[in-house]
Amino acid sequence: MINYWDGKRDTAHTALSFGFDDGQYVAVSVEIRGQKGDTYEFLRGLFKQFELFYVIGDERDVIRVRTNYQNEEVHLYRTNCTPENARKLLVDFLKGADTLRMHPRFYNTLFCNCTTMLVEHINRVLPTKVPFWQRRMMNGYTDHAAYENGWLAGHESFAELRAKSNINARALKADQDPDFSEKIRTHFD
Repeated sequence: MINYWDGKRDTAHTALSFGFDDGQYVAVSVEIRGQKGDTYEFLRGLFKQFELFYVIGDERDVIRVRTNYQNEEVHLYRTNCTPENARKLLVDFLKGADTLRMHPRFYNTLFCNCTTMLVEHINRVLPTKVPFWQRRMMNGYTDHAAYENGWLAGHESFAELRAKSNINARALKADQDPDFSEKIRTHFD
């Protein structure tokens, strides 16, 4: 998942969802842990102003808050990750979240953010590594980099894949539906 909170294409928030055989999904999002009333600011994120934490939850919580309540543009892609590698990645995320309990980390806009942490986990457990430049600069293009590296499922052009990956209309329609995760994935058929 990639979402744009400020209407610009250069910066975005990235997260992953993991599907299970019973049709349930768990979303994992690395975020800032601000104090009440805090808002994210690029410069503050450079100077240890926010703690880092993992949000692990139902997609109705992690994704729907962005599409239906914060009015952010959200794109959901299917990857070419094997079930075995997806399990390894999820376990590594869970270990990372648990590690923060004993060894807290600060968020850093450039070096320890939603995308760089996602890449840290990917590079630790998956056979295909994310190149250095693709994990640092302009994370709003993470989806395009994943497409160019062959990590996204689909045979269409990137422009076509990106257009159909926008789930906002489907998420708004499925709002309180218990099958929210299934309804936002109709573009995968």
